[in-house]
Amino acid sequence: MKRYFLFLFLFGISTGIFGQKPKIDAKNFVEEIPYEFVNGRIIVPVQINGHDYRFFLNTGGTFVVSTALQEKLQPKKVGMSRVMGVNDIPMDMQVVRIDELKLGEVAFKNFRALVLPNPYPMACFDVDGIIGKDFLYELTLHFDHAAKQITFTDDFDLLNKEVGNSQEITYDYITGLPSVNIKINENIEGSVVFDTGSDHLISLQREVLEKLREKNKIKRDNIYRIYGSIDTGLTGRLAPAANNYYIYVDEMQLAGSTLTDFVTDVSKESDSRMGTGMIKNGLVTIDYKQRRFYFKPTVTSTDYKVSIPPYGFVVRSKEAEFFVSATLAGSNAKKAGLRVDDRLISINGYDYTDFTVIDRCDAYLNGYPWEKDRKIKMVVMRAGREMTFEFTVGVSN
Repeated sequence: MKRYFLFLFLFGISTGIFGQKPKIDAKNFVEEIPYEFVNGRIIVPVQINGHDYRFFLNTGGTFVVSTALQEKLQPKKVGMSRVMGVNDIPMDMQVVRIDELKLGEVAFKNFRALVLPNPYPMACFDVDGIIGKDFLYELTLHFDHAAKQITFTDDFDLLNKEVGNSQEITYDYITGLPSVNIKINENIEGSVVFDTGSDHLISLQREVLEKLREKNKIKRDNIYRIYGSIDTGLTGRLAPAANNYYIYVDEMQLAGSTLTDFVTDVSKESDSRMGTGMIKNGLVTIDYKQRRFYFKPTVTSTDYKVSIPPYGFVVRSKEAEFFVSATLAGSNAKKAGLRVDDRLISINGYDYTDFTVIDRCDAYLNGYPWEKDRKIKMVVMRAGREMTFEFTVGVSN
């Protein structure tokens, strides 16, 4: 039995081992397809065997079909894959072959796909799989967020779209992921992976914060520390608890353009990432074949706000319970004594022990009903003991 070794990130799978490239009969084509934008994720229409489906578009991932779609299509099984999640827990996944898949009128043929159950939070989006980077190696993609439209072509010269200034793309020789260079706060340089599986503008490696500190390019008041688990993997499993940070960025330069005055997180051990927050700020074009990244700003001020939890804690769910997954240093919640792993009983009267009252997907996609309240009363269970915390919303770093 064949075995592949892959790595699973957030809302996609990143690997260079599949090594798939597009198998496309069409030549000299330009195709426009609409997309939905749900909770920072891009969802595109896909057709298989004459039936319509909804797939994430994840430039940092690989081709995935859900278990439900695999059971419906009954494709040929070609092996198994051991996948490593964000929390370093391995998981075996089946590999199947999809004979043909269409984006618009363009058919992609003979592709291997991982089969993934549809766990929380992926199930909240009602999607059938992921279109990943293995479809894109020979293409140019143009994102127009105002029109909610993606244009793709096999020849950049046929695009006929505004594209703005450009810069070179480099590829990671292991993962095959495309990266572009950026400059933060005048002279801190680095590279970021273009990954539409992320809903961030940028999400930085922790070493970037150290460089900013060393060169005095960030004020202490512009750094917020949050301890715990923030990211939820595609499998619904949380990353290990760790110190993460939010920082205020004065400016970021890329492709001859400058974005100013935004907050982003510093939480990555792996590569820094640039996600769908970028396409909200301008026209993004990526030419995989010629290795060029284009950006044309369409806003005068950066349209991106990372939410530093004003109430001072992060709530996540697993199995049959909600719990505190992270607490923000300097917050009134932290000062009141709230801790990571406290299991929720109620917040401001909302029962968190009954899943018929608080629906996990509704909370994930639309937020929690108490998030606009200025005063918080939490009842939690800690080590078998019920505890109550009351505090006003606020944070000082």
